Amino acid sequence: MFDAISSVFSFLTIIPTKTQKLEYIAQNIHFFPIVGIGIGLIISFINFVFLLALHSLLVSLFVVVLLMIITGLHHLDGLIDFADGIMTKGNNKKKIQSMKDTSIGSAGASILILYIVSMILIISMLNEFIVFKAIILSEMISKFSMILQARLNPAISSSISYPFIKQIKHNNKMIFSTFIVVTIFVMFAGITGLLIIVIAFIAVLIIGLMSRINFGGISGDVLGATNELTRLISLFVFVVV
Repeated sequence: MFDAISSVFSFLTIIPTKTQKLEYIAQNIHFFPIVGIGIGLIISFINFVFLLALHSLLVSLFVVVLLMIITGLHHLDGLIDFADGIMTKGNNKKKIQSMKDTSIGSAGASILILYIVSMILIISMLNEFIVFKAIILSEMISKFSMILQARLNPAISSSISYPFIKQIKHNNKMIFSTFIVVTIFVMFAGITGLLIIVIAFIAVLIIGLMSRINFGGISGDVLGATNELTRLISLFVFVVV
């Protein structure tokens, strides 16, 4: 189990732990939420320490940058590509090609700016008693949302997401991830935790529907976009509730 979690942690971050083939990582997709807890603990601890000496807005900027660095910008790149693909005019093939384009389009640049600004502002608005829990749980639900997305939608042909979609079709893996997420969210966030799960599920459905319409299925970029957007949404819920 430790070997599996270590491998998934290495896959989802730039921190070298245990490097394995993609097929092995996919077999352990159900450990994504647990790795999310680990990432959240690192970020939230650093956030807490810097809040002791710096203004919350400055700390939020530092935390967002650090989060992007630790995760290797992989999922943020997916969000950018997803936005470019959605906004491209034409058939599915043309939209998919736009997602694969290494250059950033106007839609991708716009969503990048909006996302970073929103993350900084939202984190800065969380008080010191909530921010620690909010960061950890938002990382957990963002990783679980990728599992949900892979469970509910077909993969685009030859997409990197195919091995993950194949593995999460196993009911025992889906049940394991769902149980872990629901239990921890209820224990540490109560009704707010359940609300976040419901809203994240709705977001996954919307992103999945948009992907089916525009691309004919999901890809690694769609999973990355799902991760980023559900993280942002969950943090926002902690602000308004």
